[in-house]
Amino acid sequence: MKTKDTKRLEMAIWNATNKQGVFGCFEVTIGWFGKERVDYMTYDTKGDFRCYEIKVTKSDFHSPCHNSFVGHLNYYVLPECLYEEVKGEIPDHVGVYVERSGCAYSVKKAKRRKLESTGILKDSMIRSLCREVTKQVQSGDQTRIERKNREISQLKQDRDTYYRKYWDLLRNVQERFGTRWATSPPGELAEALAAQLEVVAGCPLDYYTERFCKGNDDPNLPDWYFSVCPADKYKCGRDEEIVCACWKRLAAGLEEAQ
Repeated sequence: MKTKDTKRLEMAIWNATNKQGVFGCFEVTIGWFGKERVDYMTYDTKGDFRCYEIKVTKSDFHSPCHNSFVGHLNYYVLPECLYEEVKGEIPDHVGVYVERSGCAYSVKKAKRRKLESTGILKDSMIRSLCREVTKQVQSGDQTRIERKNREISQLKQDRDTYYRKYWDLLRNVQERFGTRWATSPPGELAEALAAQLEVVAGCPLDYYTERFCKGNDDPNLPDWYFSVCPADKYKCGRDEEIVCACWKRLAAGLEEAQ
């Protein structure tokens, strides 16, 4: 996840280089499945590639992450205060842009490097630009957006449903045992909780049966569970008598656990 500072520097260098005859792309991966990624790369009509590494903190500047200076001209993009701290560590051939009030200014010129071939840089930039176009197209795909909105709506409904069930359960327990229900006798409490869970769940054959009987590989289940219902591990899905017996053993196990 990019920080606000990183996004601010990205916008600053974009505005500084976004001109006629210059084509730019963020996060250009060099080569097929390459390990090098340039934070920002431009290509102009003269055939020059420029690479920009964006650093927002001193620890970021000193991080072991590789600086992908693979262009004809290479630059750091830094906050002005960071530049003052690290300018003595910047190689002679690397230029610097600093950000002031949302704008990027050149404070150190880069020295040109001779590249044996630029084919891999051009191919890498084309692939990265295609990736960005794909993201942009998908962001405007109404079918995709509507599907995601439906998923979000369903998740919100589920959240509200379980929220209500939780508070219904808590209210029922408090009505029976008072607000200090946690200090009630464990056997009586376990029996009441098992009964209330059946009511609140609506159908113990579904969620809670799956949870306590069929989902026994769940690492969150308590240790005592395995001695409570071992015989019904894969049977408690549709047989009401077995389910009732399972719930009774669950209550007994809760009592033992206390």
